[in-house]
Amino acid sequence: MQHYRTSIALLCWIACARSVFAETSIIESQRQLPIAYQADVVVVGGTTGAVSAAIAAAEQGASVFLAAPRPYLGEDVTGTLRLWLEPGEEPELPLEHKLFDVAPRPSLWAGRLPFKYEADIAADRAHAETKPASRLTDGRMGNAVTDSIQFNDTVTIVAELEGLKRVKELHLLAYQRTGVFEVAQMQVWTSPNGKLWRDLGVVANTQLDGGVNENNGVDLALPIKQPCRFIKVTVQKTEQSERMLLGELVILEDQPETKQTTKRQAPTPMQVKYALDQALIDAGVKFLYGSPVTDILRDEQGQLAGIVMANRAGRQAVKAPVIIDATMRGTTARIAGAKCLPYPSGRQTFQRVIVGGELEPQPGMTLTSPGVEFGTRDGLHELQVVTMEVDMPDGSFASFAAAEQQLRDATFSAQLVDESDFAFQIPPDPIVARIAADDASFDPATLDLKACQPDGLDRIYVLGGAAGVSRAAAHDLMRPLNLIRLGQRVGQAAYAAAKNKPTSGEIVVASSIDADASRLVDVREFLQGARPTDEDLPTVNSPERSLPILGTYDVVVVGGGTGGAPAGIGAGRRGSKTLVIEYQDHLGGVGTLGLISSYYHGYRKGFTAEVDKGVAALGGPKRHGGWNPVTKREYWRREVRAAGCDIWFSTLGVGTLVSGEFVKGVVVATPTGRGVVLAKTVVDSTGNADVAAAAGAETITTSSDHVAMQGTGLSPRALGTGYTNTDYSFSDDSDPVDQWRMIVSARRKFKNSYDISPFIDSRERRRIAGEVFITPLDLMNQRKYSDTIAMHQSNFDTHGYTVHPVFLINFPDKKQMTVPVPYRALLPKDLDGILVTGLGISAHRDAMPILRMQPCVQNQGYAAGIAASMAAEENSSTRSIDLSALQKHLVEIGSLESEVLSHQDSQPAAADVLAAAVESVVHDYRGLSVILDQSEAALPQLRTAFAAADNDEHKVVYANLLGMLGDSTGSDVLADLIRKSEWDEGWNFRGMGQYGGSISRLDSHIIALGKSGDDDALATILEKVNQLDASKEFSHHRAVAMALETIGDPKAAEPLAQLLRKPGMMGHAITDINATASSSGNETRSQPLREIILARALYRCGDHEGLGQQILNTYKKDLRGLFAKHATAVLQ
Repeated sequence: MQHYRTSIALLCWIACARSVFAETSIIESQRQLPIAYQADVVVVGGTTGAVSAAIAAAEQGASVFLAAPRPYLGEDVTGTLRLWLEPGEEPELPLEHKLFDVAPRPSLWAGRLPFKYEADIAADRAHAETKPASRLTDGRMGNAVTDSIQFNDTVTIVAELEGLKRVKELHLLAYQRTGVFEVAQMQVWTSPNGKLWRDLGVVANTQLDGGVNENNGVDLALPIKQPCRFIKVTVQKTEQSERMLLGELVILEDQPETKQTTKRQAPTPMQVKYALDQALIDAGVKFLYGSPVTDILRDEQGQLAGIVMANRAGRQAVKAPVIIDATMRGTTARIAGAKCLPYPSGRQTFQRVIVGGELEPQPGMTLTSPGVEFGTRDGLHELQVVTMEVDMPDGSFASFAAAEQQLRDATFSAQLVDESDFAFQIPPDPIVARIAADDASFDPATLDLKACQPDGLDRIYVLGGAAGVSRAAAHDLMRPLNLIRLGQRVGQAAYAAAKNKPTSGEIVVASSIDADASRLVDVREFLQGARPTDEDLPTVNSPERSLPILGTYDVVVVGGGTGGAPAGIGAGRRGSKTLVIEYQDHLGGVGTLGLISSYYHGYRKGFTAEVDKGVAALGGPKRHGGWNPVTKREYWRREVRAAGCDIWFSTLGVGTLVSGEFVKGVVVATPTGRGVVLAKTVVDSTGNADVAAAAGAETITTSSDHVAMQGTGLSPRALGTGYTNTDYSFSDDSDPVDQWRMIVSARRKFKNSYDISPFIDSRERRRIAGEVFITPLDLMNQRKYSDTIAMHQSNFDTHGYTVHPVFLINFPDKKQMTVPVPYRALLPKDLDGILVTGLGISAHRDAMPILRMQPCVQNQGYAAGIAASMAAEENSSTRSIDLSALQKHLVEIGSLESEVLSHQDSQPAAADVLAAAVESVVHDYRGLSVILDQSEAALPQLRTAFAAADNDEHKVVYANLLGMLGDSTGSDVLADLIRKSEWDEGWNFRGMGQYGGSISRLDSHIIALGKSGDDDALATILEKVNQLDASKEFSHHRAVAMALETIGDPKAAEPLAQLLRKPGMMGHAITDINATASSSGNETRSQPLREIILARALYRCGDHEGLGQQILNTYKKDLRGLFAKHATAVLQ
């Protein structure tokens, strides 16, 4: 039986655990919180009323900050899917029109004429035509993979109608992925007989680089308005694209117009969210997503002076003399101590909205329809409102979380295409206001605003259903137009109050201490600004105070995604009392909310095989590319619940409880406030090592070393969609401002979609430094471990450029590898009681493409859950579990092969193996990974081999290797080759589907020469610098920058500055969100990477006229966290 170390601290903890678990609160020590924003008015909440109030205050001249708890705005409408207006509700204000005016959506298929067609060239077999031809007339449009026909060159299609028909218009629907498959234009002719043709002109694609969802496609339309029998369409691709994927050719008959219905159509969630984003930006209101309120600020007179919010960067203060509480339940006012009516225990009424599917009514449930339908490729789907009674013991968050699960149990159908993120309720426990507005009716224009002001609290307005009005009036208040109009009045009143009531003296975090609160644990959290790069921010004092204990569990899993949901299942099935915490409103992460609903590679045996069978058994419509994301997220929820776990949605892990080196719980921000959850073992499945990092674990993230990051994006979401993948930007998950930029930009990019994913599909995040650190060399050398708990399988699908030395010499390919991941890679150094899963495990960034596949992370997460349960059951260290028992269980279910039970840690390669590697490396770099794994031992042999080589190509290989290892033995060969060589084909950042080397062979030689330490290398490299400009590929600029900053000679500074001053080389930082509005296509990534890397090299070579520092200082302010973090680190 294998064990890992324990400590005295563990024994001390166990001895005092009972007293900690007996308390109702714990003590948080005094600390200073950074002030991230200062404003006249702070708005808390992301409702339509919140946005209206913020804009109204800003229009009066107030500075305003809005903290939205979710990754979108309009939660009262979009989060609940209460998207419709009732009869008699008509938009009046400009914001109301932007939200609810919907252009008529005529059916594209109404009046569609049948026809036969022929193409003048054969379709590509990848997306072949049927026999007889029908791909363009089958009515299927919504999946680029299955509903398209592929042409690799200009094609002419001739359509023959069933006789002479009067044609109204023609539509060509084509799929589009920038630079990959695009239609440039179509030209159209008509004919009565197929001989005499009339040219109707050319229709250009105006949506190139326009952020089109590739599964929605573009519609090239042309009015025809004439009788004809034949129509000829010539379609051309763009110069840069590889092919065209055509979906449908639609010819509409010119029929008499029918009377249009006057019924108002409902907007899509995207229309509402996009309009609210842009309204705030246009009004100059600063705002953040994912930032729930946790605390209140008070001045020295005891008056309210702002709020504290939490997000993935920690907690920050927002100073403001007036607060508008626009949360759904008046959370801010409650935290501030507002008097409220008691929450009545017993049966309470909630609403939940679904789109599509058929439900069987249950006792206490009613189904109604507001007459709203949304279309998918499968037809129209009706929106239904489910009203249901649920037992509520009290108004605690745990009660609301349990109610949410009951409502989902009763309302799921495998036919669903959408559902509300959370249940809607008019709060039965409103605030006690300054006046009691008891009228059953509600008029936003005449309501006395004292009904929105808590009795005994100044400087705060409650804008929502918790206001002091009758519950009947609250129902009307929460209708969106009423909430917007009341918000306008509240915003104006807040501005007036802010002018007249400035804060006074020192500002502190409001606090109190319970007499029996425990002091046996420390609260650890991030205390920085809203960005990890913020510096020298003012602070407010947060005195020692109590935090309520919200729950006590054996295992707490933070993050319910690809690794977290399986971890909950693993722990729960072993009988551990388990809580799964998830910030989003559904489980499954990248494979459900992220819409990457297909396995690329991955080890699919064991627990993952069980998952796949379970998802299939739930049934429902098939979705392209893999599973149905709606079905799989329900599978996760059901299985987590079946394992006996609790689930808390909309809950953010914002800190940890630590005793000595042991993590003993987490600090959470729920929709009702901040508290702690005690645990014997914690599983950090945030994918970003958030919990471990907050506890003080050593982590690996963007630093001064390099600025490489795998590309990412947010996927556009069509109703009934399946697999959708993106890679058009970079994202730092620990930077809320960067997350805000990503979301705002994605809505601009995909504003014509039904919605976007709320989940950024990151491929690379912050990682722990664990007991074992997995490198690309470990994978290539097939290293084995004694503590393997998961097998991972993929290829080097890099989505960007690589930095590990092995890839500076030889390049990754598409060969699949199956590799083990050891338990120790999940254990942070110097921390116990915690496991880390998924993208947060201890591994080199260039190893992650092999390690991040969903099937493998599912198996790994399940194993982590079992391990966490074992540690909790034994009240022991995570390093002291019976690892053999864990491995045997994983073998039994098929997650591991039995051979791993006998594996021991691999030892360094034997001398003869190293010698053979040195000999074979000149043949396609065979043995390179062995050499780099033992570089010191290999160096003498490489020198000998270089001297003995009688083949020029072999000599270059050895010289390149020696140079990369800091040896100048072959530098003359490299320098001579570089001087004689023209620039070869380099590499630019494209992202999606990018494999192979990210540098050219010449780039590799230049980097090696720079690393070699040769005194004469500088002149050779500067010759190449002088040949560069903005037309040359990114990899060439990167190569010379790496070489020159390694040398560090000030003589390189002026040539680097001259290069940067050439046209097109500078000015690629994004410091203003409006700069992203000009291009809704893929971000240009090679240009800012080139600029910042060259500026870094310039700065490290001593700089020239301050240019390097100037560029880096600009990038410190870049909205993209990758660049801001790297520039900050370099300057430090």
